[in-house]
Amino acid sequence: MYINLLDLFTVISDFTHPDASFAGSMQLMAAVKCGTNRRLANHPHFEDRELRDATREIYQMYARKTPNYVYNKIKKYNVDYIIVEDSICLGKDKPNYCSLKEILDIGNR
Repeated sequence: MYINLLDLFTVISDFTHPDASFAGSMQLMAAVKCGTNRRLANHPHFEDRELRDATREIYQMYARKTPNYVYNKIKKYNVDYIIVEDSICLGKDKPNYCSLKEILDIGNR
């Protein structure tokens, strides 16, 4: 499903609980925070080791991991919703190549 940012903010604001927690790419989470003021599991503006570790674990949703593995990781951080961007995995010039997935898989070895 393709959705523009304004529509995403509307869906989040109108159809999720105000205390809901979201996870996704750092750049999208910055926009979600600004556009909805919702709680984030991985916030791009406050960097420390614990946050980097949380983001790496949450980003496993883009790696070659089982749904159960990803579910356990996001529940660890009390995430209610994940927002997966296909643009991270599906580049226009290389539709079958996912650089983030490849990077995560190498790091997971």
